[in-house]
Amino acid sequence: MKERIDDLRRLVDRELAPRLDELFDSYAAAAEEASFEGFVEELHNRRAISTDTFCRVHTYGRVETAPLAELVSPGRLRYRDLGLLGRGAMGEVRLEKDALLGRAIARKRLLGGVDSRRVRRFAIEAQVTAQLDHPNIVPLYDMAVDAEGRPSYSMKVIRGRSFAELVAEAAARLERGEPVNERAAMRERIELFVRACEAVAYAHAKGVIHRDLKPANLMIGAYDEVYVVDWGIARPIGAQRAEIEALIDEAPPNDAADPGSATIERSGSGHGDPATRAEKPKGDVAGDSIDIAEMDTADRTRFGEVVGTPAYMSPEQATGKNDELDGRSDLYALGAIAFELCTLKRSVQATSATGVLFRVLSGKLEPLEHVDSSVRLPRELRGIIEKAMRLPRDERYRDVDAMVRDLRAFLRDEEVSAAPDRPHHRALRWARRHPTMTAVIVLVALGLQLSLMLQSHFRRLEAQEEARHHREELRTKRLEVDEHKRQKERERRIAGLLSDASRRAHRVEAYFLEIEALLEGMSASLGLALWLSPGENWVGPAVLGPNGEISPRPADLLPSPYYRAPISLRRAVYIPPKSDSSRPRPSSDVDRLRKRLAPLQERMRMTLQRSALGG
Repeated sequence: MKERIDDLRRLVDRELAPRLDELFDSYAAAAEEASFEGFVEELHNRRAISTDTFCRVHTYGRVETAPLAELVSPGRLRYRDLGLLGRGAMGEVRLEKDALLGRAIARKRLLGGVDSRRVRRFAIEAQVTAQLDHPNIVPLYDMAVDAEGRPSYSMKVIRGRSFAELVAEAAARLERGEPVNERAAMRERIELFVRACEAVAYAHAKGVIHRDLKPANLMIGAYDEVYVVDWGIARPIGAQRAEIEALIDEAPPNDAADPGSATIERSGSGHGDPATRAEKPKGDVAGDSIDIAEMDTADRTRFGEVVGTPAYMSPEQATGKNDELDGRSDLYALGAIAFELCTLKRSVQATSATGVLFRVLSGKLEPLEHVDSSVRLPRELRGIIEKAMRLPRDERYRDVDAMVRDLRAFLRDEEVSAAPDRPHHRALRWARRHPTMTAVIVLVALGLQLSLMLQSHFRRLEAQEEARHHREELRTKRLEVDEHKRQKERERRIAGLLSDASRRAHRVEAYFLEIEALLEGMSASLGLALWLSPGENWVGPAVLGPNGEISPRPADLLPSPYYRAPISLRRAVYIPPKSDSSRPRPSSDVDRLRKRLAPLQERMRMTLQRSALGG
């Protein structure tokens, strides 16, 4: 017992764990026959532990064995009741212990009065579910009838959560702003959903449609196993359905309405966390079956009645054409579930069941967009969901298998029939499936592009350098031409200046020569006037003056300190005798000298005039 209490201690919360010993002692003191199973049931009844923990204790406890003789002893009941798991309109589900095999089972039994029609319906539900032998459908173990004639059947206990809870948890994480990779989480939800679709496809292959597929009826076990539950309104397709309905109709409706029909059973099979199976008022449209679908009346599935959950009904099911339903009706419901798994919102939203049905029949669905605008739905998923939920059923998938193939193709990153690839989609898909080859191709392409870019860059540099060199050459040539022009202009100007200077020099030279001749003539005349006595004649060589006159002495005859006498370097000159230049003259001589110079006035005037004209 202590070991089992310790096992329980690891399953309960931290506040309850230290008090288990005290609680067990209190229970043992009050109970007539204390047992571990009774103690756990007491904790469950007092809500000290959750139904999930209650199931885990009995389902995943230690393996126990006992002698066969003890197990099959006379008077020993095979099944021992462990406690209530859940109760709904149609019946209740209790947890029991199979004493022979030592395993925990869930037993569903009818409640209320024994109505032949209800009994037959219950029996058909058990037979249909039992024959659906699939890993993702809850297995049935046996069927029994108690002393009052109420039937029951036992099945595997499922401990886990529903797809509805999975969606609610994902939406809550986003609302709280927790960091989460929603695309990866969406992919995980689709992987779980595919397994549920395979179970439905299997049921269709067996000729059975579920008619009430919704997230609350898809369960996830403790080890991620998936189960499709609540086959309570499942029916065969075609002629076999007519036979079953006829069989049901043969029984008189003794008590057609069950007193508990005012409540809704969220899961007819009663598995999973019973907290999710709590009773709710009828008419709720939050994804549960409304009263017209779940109220356990005798003629619930007759022609013209709406059976199922409005938000997940196909248009043909919403019109009550139950005899025309086939696998494509369940296919529509699966599309609505996929819509919710991908967007975290229902495909149809309204405030009343009538409003939901109207939107389903008119095809007015919510936008196929994730509640988080930053999360974009893959094109392939959008195509799959849209095709599964087409208003005309002939435009949907042919069967659930076709939808499963598309979903698996999406998970393998392959083309799906609902959204055919275009060339660029194929290229991207090939790149994702061959990352190494894609990386090599990208690197090669980048290398080629880089090479072309470098080549283009170098060509551009060469062209720029060539253009710059050409511009430099043109500039140099222009400079040379300009310099040549300037040089020519300088030479022309210099030549002009030289020519002008030469002309001016010749003129100046002629002028100076003329002045020189005038001065020489004047000098000679002055000398003759000053040095010759009156009546005295010049004896010596005669000199021709500039005006053709005969000068008695050279014009350049000047005193020379070296020779101590006037000399002429150009001509041989003789100083006349009796001439003494150093002898002083008296004042009376000045007058005589002035009179001598008087004849020179005309020559002085001519000299001055010529000098003025030359200047």
